[in-house]
Amino acid sequence: MKLLLLLVLFAAPLSARSAVEVDRLYHDVGSQLFCVCGGCREGLLVCSMNVCQAKELERDYLRELCQDPALDAGAIKAKMAERFGEKVLQVPPDSSLYPVLIVAVLLLAGAFGIGFWAVTRRRPAPTEQQPDPDVADSRIENELKELE
Repeated sequence: MKLLLLLVLFAAPLSARSAVEVDRLYHDVGSQLFCVCGGCREGLLVCSMNVCQAKELERDYLRELCQDPALDAGAIKAKMAERFGEKVLQVPPDSSLYPVLIVAVLLLAGAFGIGFWAVTRRRPAPTEQQPDPDVADSRIENELKELE
């Protein structure tokens, strides 16, 4: 029983995130969130309003969530949206932006492919008419005579 208690006491701190991991996750996720104070609509980590209480509350809650080792970036964004509403997310999950981006990328790729095909397709080489050797020889002789 004592061994189990010791394992539980020492295992919990070992599974916690390091300060570097917490800071990295805080900045990665925080750069994808908006401040919800209602006036600025700036990024959460760059909100420049001096009297904004919402940004401090959001930042503290984000820092708290980043310290929880059971949550990844998606789960942290979901918890932030759950607490502060969907307006905290830069792109809500039910947004039509993703299908539009996919269609735009496919159209650009298709246009590039068609353009590449049009530029690189092989055209039959024009047939060059070989000059008649007798005519060429007589022309060379005439030009040589003119030079003398």
